[in-house]
This record gives sequence, C-alpha cells and structure tokens, in this order.
Amino acid sequence: MVNTLYSPRVAVDALANSIAADRLAVLALTRSLCSTNTLPDSAIEFLREEHPRLFGDANSVRIDSVRDFVKRFVLPQAQCISIMNEDELAHITGVDLFVERGKTRVASLSGIIAALCSFRDLQAGRQDRIYVTAGRWGSFVLDERNHLIHCGIYNDPKGILHGTTAIGDTYATFVLALETIGNYIRPYVIPAEDVIRAAAGGADTCVYEGFGSFDVAKVNRYVEEPSRLVVDLGPIDTFPAENWQTGLDDIRPSDYQKLARAESHDKLTLQEVIGRAFLKF
Repeated sequence: MVNTLYSPRVAVDALANSIAADRLAVLALTRSLCSTNTLPDSAIEFLREEHPRLFGDANSVRIDSVRDFVKRFVLPQAQCISIMNEDELAHITGVDLFVERGKTRVASLSGIIAALCSFRDLQAGRQDRIYVTAGRWGSFVLDERNHLIHCGIYNDPKGILHGTTAIGDTYATFVLALETIGNYIRPYVIPAEDVIRAAAGGADTCVYEGFGSFDVAKVNRYVEEPSRLVVDLGPIDTFPAENWQTGLDDIRPSDYQKLARAESHDKLTLQEVIGRAFLKF
C-alpha cells in the first residue's frame, strides 16, 4: 500500500515498486502524495537507476511531478486499487466536480462520475476498483465491471461522536485488508459491495467508538447495520449523469434507491465476508 509520503524520492520509489505484473497495489492517492511540485532532478535520476524498466531506451523522458508520474506511468501499468476522497479525485483528474454552496463547495454526483470516467482513461483500459469517500454523504466504488456502487453511512441517533480523526485511514485499511485477502484467492473474489460495506462500517465504528478503541464485535455491529444503504447504480457509461448535477447534499437515500439497478441486502460480519471468499475458491 502506498499512502501519503512527503519525500518525492521515497514517493516515486514506492509508486514505481507498485508497477509489477505479479503485484497488487493499493494506492491512497492523497493530494500530499500526488504533489504537483516540480520533481527534483535527483529523484528522476534515482528512478532511472533503480527502475530502468519503466523507461526502456527513452532516457530523455521528462517527469514533471509525482502526480505526473502517477498519471503517466503508474495508473496505466500497475494493477492498483485506488482510494481517494472527492477533493483528491478532483486533484488527480483535473475535473472540477463541485457545486457552490455559499462559501463552501460540495461534490456533485455528475461531477464524481465525470471524474471517475477521466480516471478510467488514465488506467488505459484497466478496470481496477476505484474507491471514493465523500464524508457524511457516503462513499462510492467503481468496480471491475464498471458498475458504480454507492454505500451510505450509518447515523446513530443515540451515538456519541468521537471526532473524525483518521477516519479515512480506517476506511482505507479495511479496503486494503479485504482486497488483499480476496485477491490472494482470486482477483476480486470478494464483491465490491461487501468490501465497501465493511470499510464504511469500520469508519463508522471509528466515529462512534473512537479511533483505536474498537474490536471486531463492535465493527460487526456497524457492518451488519440493516439501515445502511448499498446500491448498484449500474454501468457508469449509461448512468444519466446529466440529470444529477446537484450536490450530494441534495440527494436522499430514496433517490439512490430509485436509481438502483440492484440493492444489496447482505448483512455479513467481517468473518462471513472473508469466509465466503474462501468458499467461492
């Protein structure tokens, strides 16, 4: 897994190591990792020396930044599951996916779809999973079938909020764990619906129980929560994005249900998610 790294040399080295035919990478493409600052010549020279296979005979190829390296080298070549929030998705693709809300900006559903399509172009034909978190408006995953899946959060009316510290890292850790276990057996053997539900459950547990103060039994409570909405919105290529230029804050759960091609009603524990993957082998 490659997450935020502030050293350009360490960042490009880690990202270059993710490019291998026999390797599955999980990339948390934060703005800090995908810096647009000019890459120093020493980092480029390091890449040429340590990872010559990436360049072949093209010694004159210029890499402008870490983000440039991710877009032109990593995403087209690596088998990599990507995780971002809406702001990071806009940063890596250059797509303005927000609508104005006074002094704030909120992601729009049509904007997220446009940015995901742009991200798919960067993958150069690959259809590895892309997870996008959107805070209190839930999260999305574009799966290996090119279906867009939405997962809502759980609002506990009696719960005590413990803050949002490391919520994104918790979400990414659950994605990393389940995708790694699943892909060890067979590529994408654990359905994206199960992975995103578990990741959302882990994040919600962190919100209500506190970071580092929860166990598997507590996580299962949130993973199994029957009110959590998980819906398959169908192929992204045929989704009527032009009709959904509104912000995510204007979309109700019932709207997602009306759009859904299918709704997931599986309420599985973490153990059942992993165990079912082995049963499918």
